[in-house]
Amino acid sequence: ADDAGLGDLNDSLKSLRWSRVFSALSMFWLLCYPGVSVKLMRVFKCVEVEGEWWLEADMRLQCFDGRWGGVAFVSVVMLVVYTLGLPIGIALWLRSRRATLDTKQTRQELGFLYELYGTAGGQYMWEVAELVRKLTLTSLVLFFDSGSPVQITFALLTSAYAHVAHALYRPFADPHAYRLQHASLFVTTAVYALGLLFKVDSSFGDGDGGNNTTGVGSGKAIFDALGVVLVLLCAGFLAVAAAVGLLQVARNVRRTAAKRGGSRGR
Repeated sequence: ADDAGLGDLNDSLKSLRWSRVFSALSMFWLLCYPGVSVKLMRVFKCVEVEGEWWLEADMRLQCFDGRWGGVAFVSVVMLVVYTLGLPIGIALWLRSRRATLDTKQTRQELGFLYELYGTAGGQYMWEVAELVRKLTLTSLVLFFDSGSPVQITFALLTSAYAHVAHALYRPFADPHAYRLQHASLFVTTAVYALGLLFKVDSSFGDGDGGNNTTGVGSGKAIFDALGVVLVLLCAGFLAVAAAVGLLQVARNVRRTAAKRGGSRGR
């Protein structure tokens, strides 16, 4: 009975479509990438309190002692294997399959990584660039003072560089997807730029001790207007993205219905 059970298990494993299993797991790893990387990076963000260093994410844990060392070791391993390993692994895998990217088998295994970008030139590698951008904006910014002008400037420069690179390389094969990502990067860059303006303005306001009242009313009105513009930009982008998504779903539904109708007619 045990041999029969093992035989059935082996047959079931052989019948699995492992390419789909691998694709599903890879999508899950990509989805979790920014959040998990942030958690791992936070293990090394410590703050000094009365001459001692404590973990900012959990002030009950003192940095650089034995307990923290064990957590840090596990985090380093995960950073190497997952945070660094995932983009490097994707890049090596895509490069090794670059001659067969248009074949059906490769599309079934790895298509979700490059089909949006196409296979011309080096566009098929753009998912790796996106992972690096997300890692920079979510994890590397942690090592600057939270909410400081330097942190916001770093995020602004990163976002602006990504926006320019996207405009120059035009990685998306679908023009609608290209324009949507273009709008997303523009809104992100605008958010950081306006955030830096707000931060610099508040810093100057704190520095003069509140004695300089010249133009306070007009300055406040300007920044209120900029805040409204920021909200409208974000809301407008979300509305456009939702509309484009719904149109794409409707288009796919019509295409699927037409294919089924054609197959029945035959």
